[in-house]
Amino acid sequence: MTSDRLVDLAKKFEQSNFWRFMGLRVHSLEPERGVIRLSPAAELENLNHTLHGGVITSLLDSAMGLTIRSITDVPIATQTMTTQFVRAPQNGRTLYASGEIVKRGRRTISMQGRIVEEGEDNRLIAIALATFVYLNPAD
Repeated sequence: MTSDRLVDLAKKFEQSNFWRFMGLRVHSLEPERGVIRLSPAAELENLNHTLHGGVITSLLDSAMGLTIRSITDVPIATQTMTTQFVRAPQNGRTLYASGEIVKRGRRTISMQGRIVEEGEDNRLIAIALATFVYLNPAD
């Protein structure tokens, strides 16, 4: 993939309605490795005044989806996703989510995602395993 294509891809994701609503930004993007960041707004907190788990899951899903699209233009959809919440992020801290390809198949792609919190120790917040399906795989 050319760097121009990756720059255009990052802009396309950042301009999507969902990403704008959530406040997601591309931190870095290269083939097979996407990292996005979120500086959570108070509107994304739950009743416990911590970041809602659905936001964490969406952040993981978005990082893995971006990573896949860094290597293919074929549309994809999340088929399954399992999330492990390790700890609640501290309020006011930026989160970084990354996606990593585990295995590429003809019809599906297995992914791993992780979220760390900014800081010297990059505290682990959550991890996920997911399977994405190509919506129109080449035969």
